[in-house]
Amino acid sequence: MDVKGIQGLAARIGARGRSLLMVAVGGLALAAVVGWSVWQVSLTREAIRRADAAEHTAAQARTEVQQAQAQLGGREGPRKDRAVRRSRHEDPAQIARMKKLYEEVDGLSRIQDRVDDELSALRRIYVHRAKAAAVMTPPAPSPSQ
Repeated sequence: MDVKGIQGLAARIGARGRSLLMVAVGGLALAAVVGWSVWQVSLTREAIRRADAAEHTAAQARTEVQQAQAQLGGREGPRKDRAVRRSRHEDPAQIARMKKLYEEVDGLSRIQDRVDDELSALRRIYVHRAKAAAVMTPPAPSPSQ
């Protein structure tokens, strides 16, 4: 088609064709807006359903906590052991006893370190002497000689 053919086609379409084209474009735009709105409504309904379920679960958890607190008799936290409470008080006799025990453990640790040092020195001496003795002794004669 050349330019005259396009101009002729445009003239034939005329005013009536242009108005139909505009209506069709407007209808498509309206359909897109309506489709998007329907999609948004479905998303909103799903969000409301989830929020309702979360509120229901939270209310259930609150009632369970209240029941547990009622069973405990309104006390906060676990029961405390009497021995633990007594150890918090600084009993001078207990402090002296613990100090003495720590000193004994420290003394025993020092003794153990000295014994370990002496044993390792003795082992080194024994290994050294054993090597020296092995070098100095001639090989034993074989039974066939």
